[in-house]
Amino acid sequence: MGTVPKTITNDSEYIRDLIRREQERGAETEAIRAALIEGEASGEPTSFDVAAFKQRMLAARG
Repeated sequence: MGTVPKTITNDSEYIRDLIRREQERGAETEAIRAALIEGEASGEPTSFDVAAFKQRMLAARG
């Protein structure tokens, strides 16, 4: 979480900060969950040739 620490001056600010952080965590969890569901729905896995991938990347860079 890339939030900048700030000084909390009263209870109300503290509670709002806790709620905001919990909402951020919830949003991150939902994004991960959505990515997992998308991956599962994308079909059966295919083989991956690391050497061929490296060659294509080197060739693309020139």
